[in-house]
Amino acid sequence: MSAQRKASFITLGCKVNWYDSQAMAEAMAAAGFIIVPENEQADVYVVNTCAVTAEAGRKSRQAVRRLMRLHPGAAVIAAGCSAQKDSDEYLALPGIAAVCGTCGRADVAGIALRVAEGARGIAQRTAENTVFEDIPADAQSGHTRATLKIEDGCDARCAYCIIPELRGAPRSRDLGSISREAEQLAGRGFREIVLVGINLARYGVGLPGDVSLADAVEAACAPGVERVRLGSLEPETVTEALLLRLRSIPQFCPHFHLSLQSGAAGTLKRMSRRYNPVQYMEKLALLRRYFPDAGVTTDVIVGFPGETEEEFTQSAAFVAAAGFLKVHVFPFSRRPGTPAADMPAQIPRAVKAARAAAMQAAAAPSARAFLEGMRGRTVPVLFETPVEGKPGWMRGYAPNYTDVMADIQVEGKGMIIPVRLTEVVEDILIGKID
Repeated sequence: MSAQRKASFITLGCKVNWYDSQAMAEAMAAAGFIIVPENEQADVYVVNTCAVTAEAGRKSRQAVRRLMRLHPGAAVIAAGCSAQKDSDEYLALPGIAAVCGTCGRADVAGIALRVAEGARGIAQRTAENTVFEDIPADAQSGHTRATLKIEDGCDARCAYCIIPELRGAPRSRDLGSISREAEQLAGRGFREIVLVGINLARYGVGLPGDVSLADAVEAACAPGVERVRLGSLEPETVTEALLLRLRSIPQFCPHFHLSLQSGAAGTLKRMSRRYNPVQYMEKLALLRRYFPDAGVTTDVIVGFPGETEEEFTQSAAFVAAAGFLKVHVFPFSRRPGTPAADMPAQIPRAVKAARAAAMQAAAAPSARAFLEGMRGRTVPVLFETPVEGKPGWMRGYAPNYTDVMADIQVEGKGMIIPVRLTEVVEDILIGKID
């Protein structure tokens, strides 16, 4: 193959998808492709699609059509969740080169070689999601934090979610593989590693012995790794045994993204979630007993089918009382193929929009109070990006995921510097170097 052949990736969706794209790009680079940015001309474009909502699927198909329109001479491959779910629809798009799903990512390099030679209509739609697909992604861009995928698949079967159908059953990455990739990432200059998965609560499934999420965190603490952070967690993950282990790991960052979805018991039951508001609040209290300064972020869905005004009020009151650092609010998106899509009492779009705004307003005071409570403290900040229009200023994150800006007088990308927090501007802490 000509060494000049180029490939580009367009990724939609979650951090796991971004990791998968990097892994596929690395496999393609090993096969001889030059990986270029999306805005450059390439011979092969891979769109790693998302299907978490109907809107995500629509945007994925739109991205594929846009690339085929802008680059009629290039080969376009649709990969990922939406391509797995709606493979026939993607294959029917005029000019599509290949469709592959959520497994066999290492095979994408071979598919790319074939389509670069002119092959079309390739379909890799079925895959046995039974073993963790261990392909590295240690050549990630940037030099601050990197993601490391340690789990795939889910068996929770929440009423609104299609992902278990597309990603398959839970499966886990072995500890040795985690350690090796963490060491490679540290060797490339990454200071922080974020462990991600489709459902981290199920980490350990498929591995011999009693392997826990804490073991994975310890495995990621390779020489040179100064911080390890966890991706999204389910409340069931939070146990006293886990928190005791995590507290003993110096590199562990006290930030927990603890998925909520609703603060109303009736809504949670219809969602097929595995907890109620009282149990969730108990998990929060346990977490804060071991990590008093932890930043806790969450996701909330508003306008789930059947959500009454009383249930929404209960949910908003719960969020206001919980003291979250940040709340990601999503209006319910009807996803064909899920139980929630066919539930009665679907909520009108205008009502969902109004409730989303009201939920954000309910979350704002506690988020502000959390940031105000950080004032006067000195915390280590991993600086990531320059602040536009402010020479010498950099922006980064404290261990508990509070957003910090400071005048450090140098280009400090990738540096961890103690910063004294002095004021809060909107949702950002301003700091000074002593």
